[in-house]
Amino acid sequence: MPRLTQSSLARILGVTRQAIHDLVARGVITADDNGKIDEDEARAAIAERVQPRGKTAAAVSHAAPAPAPAPASATPAAQPPAAAPSDATAMNYHVARTLREAAEAQMAQLKLQQQRGNLIDKDAAVQAVYTTFRALRDTLLALPRRHAAALADAPDRHALEQQLDTILRDALTLHARKAMPALAASLGAGAIPAEPAPAAPATGPQP
Repeated sequence: MPRLTQSSLARILGVTRQAIHDLVARGVITADDNGKIDEDEARAAIAERVQPRGKTAAAVSHAAPAPAPAPASATPAAQPPAAAPSDATAMNYHVARTLREAAEAQMAQLKLQQQRGNLIDKDAAVQAVYTTFRALRDTLLALPRRHAAALADAPDRHALEQQLDTILRDALTLHARKAMPALAASLGAGAIPAEPAPAAPATGPQP
């Protein structure tokens, strides 16, 4: 018999994929290196190790091939009693509890990763980046008004370029010193790396 994926096996048995996944995680069903499962082995394992009142075990029982009819002279075997309505309720509670415990475990793992600095809060990060770059935008937009007079007095193009380079470099350096540590703290990134020393501006005449 071909080996099946968890989804295919769940569809054949008429149960959820989560139920099959839980059985694999608990070691009831064994998957090969490719994640495939032998249907006959899975049926046998479920019938042997899963509580008979469980939904998955019941599905295996219902989906199994019908046995050959007994000879006319044989005594009919006693039929098992029908499952009580409370069995379905108990199974639903078990599934709900399992899902809840899995969700709580995932939340605890995410919380641990956040405490270790491996995760950040998305909304807080977006707000911190927005605030930082809005402040940078305001700083840069104010430069023309603050330095227009000095730039107008530049004797030539080369001197004007040097003044602009100095003004922009000083503004960006000041912004980095003031705003970037707060941004790094908001993102949980630790200290900001030191800024490399700027290259000396060219002193020769520019075309």
